[in-house]
Amino acid sequence: MLLNLNQTNEILFHVRDTNKPHIMSHHSDSSRLVIRVPVEVRFQPTYGSYIPARSIREGGLTHPVFEPKPSEKPPIEFTDPWKVRDYLLGTQCEPLDYTEFSFWSGRFGIGEAELSLESERKPRRMHILDWHAAMDEDLIEWKQLFTAALILPQSKWELLEKDFPIRKVRQLQKPFPLKIGWLGGLPIGTVILETALDAIVTSIQIDKLQGAQFQQCARPNCPRVFKLESRHERLYCDTDCAHYMAVKNSRARAAKKSSRNRISRQSRTPGS
Repeated sequence: MLLNLNQTNEILFHVRDTNKPHIMSHHSDSSRLVIRVPVEVRFQPTYGSYIPARSIREGGLTHPVFEPKPSEKPPIEFTDPWKVRDYLLGTQCEPLDYTEFSFWSGRFGIGEAELSLESERKPRRMHILDWHAAMDEDLIEWKQLFTAALILPQSKWELLEKDFPIRKVRQLQKPFPLKIGWLGGLPIGTVILETALDAIVTSIQIDKLQGAQFQQCARPNCPRVFKLESRHERLYCDTDCAHYMAVKNSRARAAKKSSRNRISRQSRTPGS
């Protein structure tokens, strides 16, 4: 996937023409270069399964063990970071099934970094039911963090530390791995992602670099957020939610009118 990234003060590259590379010095700082190249984002999922029996709990955090099994590819592979994000954020059932999500998206990306270095408690094995509950709750929290990050401007992401673990917010701000190489004599940027976590975080960062704005769907209990692509007011993520709310509001108005008419008739009845 090739992306056109708008130039900002936070990045050193900018795609203007995906067929023509450009390298130019920044006029206000001769030591800084602004490189304009096409950028290709690749998500290469690692398929396999988590092994609850070998997972441990330490300092209130779960350390899952993932066993890669390339032969366990799903019928449809998610190789687009944006589709992985949409799949997670569009899931309406909670608690989320961590096992099912990792089946489709591959290894989520939780590993040694999830261990609490400050804890002095001895690690212990987890019961399989405790493992599933802990992993599902963790995925729900990631989902909530991703949603909040999309809605909130990137400059205010630090405010998320009030509602989410600092380690997760910092992971959200971790730079994506951009490498500059050459293809056919022309420079090209490549971002290779191997976990669903990195894929989703990178998709959010790139959307923010492009200046995209997002809004929560106004339909109650709908978890989706959608990109604002015009100045026209939009309340719902799709036509299904808009139609559902239109019917619901219409029925509510009809019921309210019917109730008023009933009360009015009763007040006019003799002896009432």
